[in-house]
Amino acid sequence: MTRLRILQAFEVVLVLALLFGIVEEFRDPQWPGVVGIAVNLLWQYVTLLAIRRQKSIAQLTPHEQTTVMNQQRAILKPLFIGGFSLFAVLMISVGLFLSHAYSIRTFAFVVVIASALAFSFLLFSFTRLRKRQG
Repeated sequence: MTRLRILQAFEVVLVLALLFGIVEEFRDPQWPGVVGIAVNLLWQYVTLLAIRRQKSIAQLTPHEQTTVMNQQRAILKPLFIGGFSLFAVLMISVGLFLSHAYSIRTFAFVVVIASALAFSFLLFSFTRLRKRQG
């Protein structure tokens, strides 16, 4: 039940951020704001799907709940590792770019390579997980 409450609170924060983003976009329209609104809507969609999933899990028997939660943990572990690694590389890359340590081409190259490596890691992890589960 705690996960459901956290997801609901996160959804409220997303809705507030969306409202502030829309107001800001009307004041000063720019493309990054439009992209931010689109990303916010995507996060809201994913969060609502997770809320529905948690509600359906809450209706299962305790043994089935444990099984489903273990499957979710197995999926989240590679997601956190891959996501955190990509985030760390991108933040370091942005810092170096902003400090003029390298050019925009080098920055774009690093971003593309980091994203490709993160995608490959996630693809490999999920393939291995699927083989292990059945």
